[in-house]
Amino acid sequence: MKAHKTMWLNKGFQCALKTGFNYSNWFDFKSQEEEQKNLQDLCTKTTPFSSSTCENSNSSSFSAILLGTMLGFLTCGVLLSFFFLIFTIHFRNNRIVKMSSPNLNIMTLLGSNLTYGSAYLFGAEKQNSVTKPSMEILFQARLCLLCIGSSLMFGPILGKSWRLYKVFTQQVPDRRVIIKDFQLLVMVSVLVLADIILLLIWILLDPVQCLQGINVDLQVTEESLICTMGQGQFCTSKYSDFWLLLFLGYKCSLLIYGAYLAGLTDDLSCPPVNQSLTLIIAIVLVFLSTGLMLVMNNFFYLWHNLVFGFTTGGILVSASTINCLIFIPQ
Repeated sequence: MKAHKTMWLNKGFQCALKTGFNYSNWFDFKSQEEEQKNLQDLCTKTTPFSSSTCENSNSSSFSAILLGTMLGFLTCGVLLSFFFLIFTIHFRNNRIVKMSSPNLNIMTLLGSNLTYGSAYLFGAEKQNSVTKPSMEILFQARLCLLCIGSSLMFGPILGKSWRLYKVFTQQVPDRRVIIKDFQLLVMVSVLVLADIILLLIWILLDPVQCLQGINVDLQVTEESLICTMGQGQFCTSKYSDFWLLLFLGYKCSLLIYGAYLAGLTDDLSCPPVNQSLTLIIAIVLVFLSTGLMLVMNNFFYLWHNLVFGFTTGGILVSASTINCLIFIPQ
């Protein structure tokens, strides 16, 4: 916790040192209230200057315009997925729709809506009214929705590519290879079950904790001292890096195998039966968006609007593109 205080307050302490403030007795705070009170004193006790002001700002809140725009786009994505769902149910007996496995497509739509839900929660967890316990629950819920939703979204596409590979490349003389949708649904369920087990182990053994920090920005002029105090929350667990690498390795291995299957089945059949192109584009989008999200969350975590925009945008673009590539050809 002390290291987090040093990170958050470092900039303010450097400015205070330049102005001659003695803050050495103020660092070892017994409580958060005492910490904030002393920081307020740091901003207001400015005897060398003729005037001073100190403002409290909530640096963790998102821009209202950005929040409204991204939530609007997410709502459009959810409505589009519901349109595709109604289309699939209504035309499920159509020959082309049946060839694309409507049951598996419905599961993909369910997964995309779960990922949309994780993006909604990402916007909700930065609001002023969210308490610390609620923040921790929101963080864990967002993580669960994203992990399970990604498995539901990619699992059916991987399953259909695997079935196409088996049917066309492993033909047995005098015997027709038949792999039903039910078998693929069971495979997807196994992937989701693996996600649930790993998430439960993480939540029970290494629960997420949210820490609140205070960022102090001092602007010194010849006649006054202007201080801005902002509060922010940082959620993590003790071994979060290990769990993150575990999930990334698990998901990446599935995507790499999917890319391998897409290469093998690229010239077999045609859409909507062959979804190799959909799989390749989806894998590229996921790798790009995941890479951008990791960079933003690790190096620009204090730029909340930037992190929110790239994270929500990555989820929105990936899920919506996959849905369009699956259903528009039908």
